[in-house]
Amino acid sequence: MTIDKLDFSIIIPFKFGGKFAVSCFASIIRSFEKTSFSVIVVLDNPLDCEINLLEVAILKYKDLMEIDLLRSPGKGISDALNHGIEMSTAEYIVRHDIDDLCFSWRGARLSQLIQTKPDFIFGSVVTFPLPFYLSVPSNKEDAVSLAMIQNPFFHPASAFTRSGMARLGGYHSDFDRLEDYDLWERVLESNMKIVLDGKPHTKYRRHSLQFTRQRKGAEVDEMRELIKTRAKSISNNHNVVRPKKSLLLGLWYLLKGSL
Repeated sequence: MTIDKLDFSIIIPFKFGGKFAVSCFASIIRSFEKTSFSVIVVLDNPLDCEINLLEVAILKYKDLMEIDLLRSPGKGISDALNHGIEMSTAEYIVRHDIDDLCFSWRGARLSQLIQTKPDFIFGSVVTFPLPFYLSVPSNKEDAVSLAMIQNPFFHPASAFTRSGMARLGGYHSDFDRLEDYDLWERVLESNMKIVLDGKPHTKYRRHSLQFTRQRKGAEVDEMRELIKTRAKSISNNHNVVRPKKSLLLGLWYLLKGSL
């Protein structure tokens, strides 16, 4: 299936988590069915057993949506993501991970938000199986101050233009495992037009093999401190405002999203 003009390319780097692929693809179809979109899965040196699970899901959904399976020419998640962006023809790139789920309204919400032509869109999330609503910062100043102590945004709830990403030079492989944190700091340092959305875009799965839980070690700690230092250099407000976190809101959104 080929679509001449795409609104969105949903890019998924894939190393492991093949057992989640069927539910992931099902949520994407439900969310983006009223938009023109494609899914680009970029293999980041996964094991054969993981590829087998992924291919089962692709076979199930290949007639319902355009799915391109690519192999990263480099090493690491940054190279995989950059390759997917390079191969996309859509105006907007939507980031997603194979172990997460889209809320049913994500596609419609993004279609609404892109009307003002932002360079980057950052959505909120609800974690699961323990359903906490986690909001993005309410404004850019709060995002910069939060970046001084932690990653201010959620990678699988972000979207951006290909041209905006090109102006920033893409993901930097020197910051693999913190590639999103590094990118967001550069976004905040720039004059890019951003939208911060309090409505959750993604159901963010928490589990023991989650990639973000493996961001440890001296090298990663050094990278994290470097990014924090960069954020401090651009912040005019050193009073950190932490975004909203709510179990009740998380339960409400998950219930609403299941209707």
